[in-house]
Amino acid sequence: MGKAAEAHSRHNPSARYRRLLELYREMHVRGELTRGIAPSGLFPAYWGVERIVCFDPAYEPFSRPPQGRFDGVICTDVLEHCPETDLAWIIAELFGFARRFVFASIACHPAVKRLPNGENAHCTVTPPQFWDELFISAANGCPGVLWEARAYTEGSAGGDVRLGNAAGAELSPVAIA
Repeated sequence: MGKAAEAHSRHNPSARYRRLLELYREMHVRGELTRGIAPSGLFPAYWGVERIVCFDPAYEPFSRPPQGRFDGVICTDVLEHCPETDLAWIIAELFGFARRFVFASIACHPAVKRLPNGENAHCTVTPPQFWDELFISAANGCPGVLWEARAYTEGSAGGDVRLGNAAGAELSPVAIA
């Protein structure tokens, strides 16, 4: 990732990250993005948790970073929308919020949707090995946190690759007060 990637953070994202955030916000306003976040109803019961905290920097109701740490962090259909130069800090941030596990689902193929400027919505299209290296690097700073990333592709080269240290692991039930 190099020195340039190390300089980027939540407080100092790349110019590309800031521009993409503007484009995603524009798409939210126009109703062109579906959000993979469900703060109410079925999902807390499905996961067996008391509450779910949502974060989406491009969607105003959930744009403030969460405070504290959580038993689990789930990130689906997000990372492929982030610039490669910002991925190290973004994935490290996921691990920083997690006490027990991190789960991510990552598309390794171009998106069907286009950004308002015509670019493909998936700005980082890379093979599973790329993601494995990023996650291993972030996980090294958080021993004891289990993680799994599902890197998948569509089309003739389609498939689902499971990455991580959680293979065969079972998390004990979460106690709900």
